[in-house]
Amino acid sequence: MEPERRQRGFDWASAIWPSDRAHFVFLLGTAILAIIFRKPVPRAWDWCWVNLALVGCLVLLCRIWPDPRRGAIPRMAFTMVVIPVVFTQLGWLVPFVNPHGKEELLFHIDRAMFFGVNPVEATARLANPVLTEVLQWVYDFYFFIAVMLGSAVLRTKEPKLLARITHAFIVCVYASYVGYYLLPAKGPNINHLGLYNFATDLPGVFMARELRETLFMIEKIKQDCFPSGHTAVSVLALLLAYRYVPRLVKPLWPLVAALVFSTVYLRYHYVADVLGGILLALVADRWARRSHLKFEERHWKNHGEPSGAN
Repeated sequence: MEPERRQRGFDWASAIWPSDRAHFVFLLGTAILAIIFRKPVPRAWDWCWVNLALVGCLVLLCRIWPDPRRGAIPRMAFTMVVIPVVFTQLGWLVPFVNPHGKEELLFHIDRAMFFGVNPVEATARLANPVLTEVLQWVYDFYFFIAVMLGSAVLRTKEPKLLARITHAFIVCVYASYVGYYLLPAKGPNINHLGLYNFATDLPGVFMARELRETLFMIEKIKQDCFPSGHTAVSVLALLLAYRYVPRLVKPLWPLVAALVFSTVYLRYHYVADVLGGILLALVADRWARRSHLKFEERHWKNHGEPSGAN
């Protein structure tokens, strides 16, 4: 295989996987936004150079690990580094790219769906310190749902399956970030427009307040409601578990259900965000699977097929 590749030249078409393409598009797109809005955006050129450096690293990764048998883990590791960096950039870019908050729109959509009743305020009737504590931990550490799935897929020793789920998560996460640009909105917990009348700040029993304050401090972007990324990622993990790791479905179900409920109960999201997140998970799953299978058929058909379901 290697002598043949040297003879015909390096095959970039097969070396750049679908997940790489998604990274290229979003990193370069964000860099372009930083340049366009460089005057109002603090540190715009810094973020632009960071993204270009990441693009360079990605090109190197594609060159070193083009083979599906060895490239899945490096790409998963690259994704785990890049996503937090990109998420941090949103806090600097979104308020200037689209300064028109959509909180009132989402507020009124929620009321319309529930016939005049505000669902976020309605969950306050269920408020309980123990429930709040449990849900705050679930919300803050939701990424362990994806980690559980990734670990289970790694144990299958099927690199193509790992490539598929990595691509699906990347598509889902980046699509949610696009949503923040299109419909920027702060959560009901911030309530800067005075749309809600909360009687309590949801006290916990152990560290709920500290977790809430730490999360607020770490997350640089506050206009990250629609769609709910927490919901989208967790529901996508459940869908992927059904397809590739069925034994994981039972332990994931209660975690995903608790996570989805926590988004509204803890006042981080509107119900409209949650519905948007569920829809995003369904669309991302379908689109990512189809595009990746098409790529596999075109470029990886000589590398064998994973035993998992398509």
